[in-house]
Amino acid sequence: MLSSSLRAFHEVVQCGSIRKASDKMGLAPSSVSRRVAMLERQIGTQLLERGATGITLTHAGRLVADFAGPAILNYDALCNDLNDLRGSRRQLIRVCTTASVAYMQPGETIARFRGKFDTVTFRFSSLTTEESIRVIKAGSYDIGISLRTAPDPEIEVVARIPEPTVLVVRRDHPLAGRTQVTLDEVAALPLAMLDDQYAIRRDFDLECRNSGLSSNILVESTTLLMLTDFVRSGLGATLMPQRTVTDPSLVSIPVDREVFRGNTIDLIVLRNRRLPRMVRLFLQALSDDMARSAREAVLAVA
Repeated sequence: MLSSSLRAFHEVVQCGSIRKASDKMGLAPSSVSRRVAMLERQIGTQLLERGATGITLTHAGRLVADFAGPAILNYDALCNDLNDLRGSRRQLIRVCTTASVAYMQPGETIARFRGKFDTVTFRFSSLTTEESIRVIKAGSYDIGISLRTAPDPEIEVVARIPEPTVLVVRRDHPLAGRTQVTLDEVAALPLAMLDDQYAIRRDFDLECRNSGLSSNILVESTTLLMLTDFVRSGLGATLMPQRTVTDPSLVSIPVDREVFRGNTIDLIVLRNRRLPRMVRLFLQALSDDMARSAREAVLAVA
C-alpha cells in the first residue's frame, strides 16, 4: 500500500502549505505535519524547510517530490483497474477543455461509452490552455482538449485534428462572399474577441503588432456565445474556430495567415502516466471520434 505519509508530503508540495494541504485532505494540520515528519524519519533526511512565509523544499525534498507525483498517479490508476475488474466502484473520468474548443464536448462519445460501461461518470471543465496544462500535469484531470498545444516534454499529444481560425460575419456582410480575407481587412472591422487568456486572441494581437496594425475590438469575452451574439446582431465580426460556426445566418471566411490556417485541436494527456483502463478506453474513443470529425470536415469542404 502506498504510504500515507508520501501522500501527505505530495499534497503539501502541491498546495504550497501544510494548512492548505490539510484542508484538501480533510485532516488537521498537526496530522499532516506528523505524516510529513514520519516520511522524513523513514527517508533519513529533511525534506521541507518550514519558515514564517511558508515551506521550501530541500534538495532531497525536490527529489522525493519528483518521485511522489508519478508514483501516486500510477498507484491510483492500478487501484482503479483492480476495482474495475471486481466491478466494485464507479469511476470518474475528468476532462478539461479550453473555451475555444468547449463546443466539442463529446456527448455522442459519452453516450456510446456509457452504453458499454455504465459505472463510468464524467466531469468536464472549461479552462484556459495554460490551466489545462497545469491540471493535467498535476493529475487533477485525466484528459485535455486544447487548441494548438505548445510543445512540452511532460505532455503527450494523443490526437491532433486541423481546426483553422476563421473570420465570422453575417451573411449580409460585404465580406460574406469572399473566399479569403487579409489581416488588414480583419483588423479594420469592429470586432468581438476572446480575451488574452486564449490563444486565438494572443495570435491576433501578435500578428497585428508584427504587421504594425491597430485593431478595433469593441467587445472582449470569455465565451463564444457572446461573440456569436455580437456578430448575429450585426455589430461586427469575430475570429473563432471553424467548427464553432453552426448558425446558418453566419458565414466563415479563411484568414490569409498561417497562424490561423494551421491551428489544431489537440487531445492531450500526461506523458508516462499510467492511465486507468477506463480512461485509456475513453481516450481511444475520443481519438477515433476526433479523427472521424476531421475526415467529415474535409469532405464537407470538398
